[in-house]
Amino acid sequence: MTIKSNTPAHDKDCWQTPLWLFDALDIEFGF
Repeated sequence: MTIKSNTPAHDKDCWQTPLWLFDALDIEFGF
């Protein structure tokens, strides 16, 4: 999954879904 993108919409989505949440999901569920 690509976290970084030059598109404003994608950047907005990234900020709405914090990176720590991805890390937490990865640790908890092994995604």
